[in-house]
Amino acid sequence: MTVPQTVKINLQVATRGLNMMGLRNALLLNNELKAMAHLSRSLEFFKPLDEAQRSGGLREFLEKRDGPFQPEPFGPRSKPREE
Repeated sequence: MTVPQTVKINLQVATRGLNMMGLRNALLLNNELKAMAHLSRSLEFFKPLDEAQRSGGLREFLEKRDGPFQPEPFGPRSKPREE
């Protein structure tokens, strides 16, 4: 069994290494970008999605959101190429 102090020291060393590589700055930037994305929510884009979710639940919401992109190229539903 590993001594708890050793685990704490290893965690601290790993965390310091990640912080030195810029992890803290990346997380702070991510928070700023996430806030901007949530605040800039376009009503005309999300209104049909919200209505689909209310009427048909998660399945209809996902079909409405992902439908224009199906089938994905090289995805499970794509047709094999004719050569």
